[in-house]
Amino acid sequence: MHRVNSQSLRACSRAAGVVRAAAALSLLTACADAPLAPSHDVPLLAPASAKLGVARVEQFANVANIWTTSALSTRNSANAEGNVVAFRGTVEGLPLAASQVLTITYAFSVDGHRAYDFLATTPDGSVTDGTTFFIPLDPHQVDGTTVAALMPAGLFRLTGGTITSVSGYVHTGDDGSRSEARISVTFTPTAPTATLHWGAHLASSNAWTSGGAAQVGNGNWQMRLNVDGTPQVKSASIQASSITAATP
Repeated sequence: MHRVNSQSLRACSRAAGVVRAAAALSLLTACADAPLAPSHDVPLLAPASAKLGVARVEQFANVANIWTTSALSTRNSANAEGNVVAFRGTVEGLPLAASQVLTITYAFSVDGHRAYDFLATTPDGSVTDGTTFFIPLDPHQVDGTTVAALMPAGLFRLTGGTITSVSGYVHTGDDGSRSEARISVTFTPTAPTATLHWGAHLASSNAWTSGGAAQVGNGNWQMRLNVDGTPQVKSASIQASSITAATP
């Protein structure tokens, strides 16, 4: 029988390893030089759409000195006809650079009296950053008066985004009983959370022959906010009993 010593076996093993390594390197080189296969054979998954968060609308209670989603009443606020109530509406979970639309709906007439007759700049002077956009004049006419004739120049202010456009007004309902007005603000988010600031003017009995906000009696009315494309509508209400009439 032919005998092979251990030294020869080790030499053969090393040689075989060198051969295997060379073969593997040759295979890798061939794969690297080969053209890539078309990618359409494996469909790519589209990224999941960002889910738009719930909007909330808050108003400032000037006696309690807090922002609240609760109703403005004699317990937390004291307003007079002609005052401007401060509002802010917040949207969370915004996909960046994806245009969004906020629609503001407010009570224009309640029981035949004017409630919020126009929108205005927020009286909250603590907000100075963000972008602004002019609040358009409202051409709606009632009681022989055009709303635009009563409106001073006003601004919407947005933090966390850039306002790109503002729609005109749409009035619905019966001004002799109950009616609403709405307006939409289009913006491009620059952050996951954006907040819109504005004010609403409490109608004065001196301006409207049918009476102003204090004439509503024990009624109440709302400011509502909706983010287009989402089912949520958030609101904040005010009780007429917390409003004093304008001096004739």
